[in-house]
Amino acid sequence: MRETAALDPLALHAANVARLGEGAVVVAGYPGSGAALVGNILLEAGFDYLDPYTEVVHEDGRVTPAEQRVAYRSRLAASDLRDRAGRGEGRDAAQPDGVPGPVFVKTHRHPEEFGGVPLRAAVLLVRDPRDAVHSYFRWRQGFSESGEHGSFAEFLRRPAADGLVPALNWAEFNRRWADLPGGPVPTLRFEDVKRDPVRAVHTVLSDLGVASDPARLADAARRSSFQAMRAHENIRAHGSAARIMRRGKVGEWREWYTASLAVSFEPRQVRETAARFGYEI
Repeated sequence: MRETAALDPLALHAANVARLGEGAVVVAGYPGSGAALVGNILLEAGFDYLDPYTEVVHEDGRVTPAEQRVAYRSRLAASDLRDRAGRGEGRDAAQPDGVPGPVFVKTHRHPEEFGGVPLRAAVLLVRDPRDAVHSYFRWRQGFSESGEHGSFAEFLRRPAADGLVPALNWAEFNRRWADLPGGPVPTLRFEDVKRDPVRAVHTVLSDLGVASDPARLADAARRSSFQAMRAHENIRAHGSAARIMRRGKVGEWREWYTASLAVSFEPRQVRETAARFGYEI
């Protein structure tokens, strides 16, 4: 893989997806839906979890951190531990360390990105659109390569590359993954993970036919608490004010949800998709 590919997260994602082996499980979530939390739990529980935006899958099957993303990955406790344990040599994507099982692959892309890839299954990670879109906006302010300097109101009105504004993009993303042929797709709600992470993750793993140890999941959840992950990131942030683990709060939207901002979440497609997952708008 060319080194420049790692500078573009979408190009890196596409190149990595093309090198996935058989049996991967995609964990699909609109940005801001809790992928950092779920990924940390899976890693702490001993499962293999690939971040195709920050890691490189090599032709020989090894997986290493993308050089330009090492500092970012160091903020995430379990990813940092894995990277330091690898000492630059990487790991074999076909031989997950710890509990035997599939490789879980993070994505914020639509299902079409995985056309022709021999996936085992997909999991949809979903969060209340008001919290997910706001969390994504705040992440972009601190970490986006393209920058994010406007107000949240401006962000809500700005179409993405697909021509959809963020709330409609949230609805379209979740609809496409939820309606995959051969469904239903197991769903993991951020709110349920926050409320009872062991039960939420164990249930999804069981739906996938993947064995898990509740005691190990409980330890993984403890190590992945907001307090634990934020404490780790505070050490690794090196003076930066931006945080991946910003608040991790359920229902934060109630703090900013004014009538003028609420308009962005009131289109029929957003309300109907939200209702499918138990969110009332």
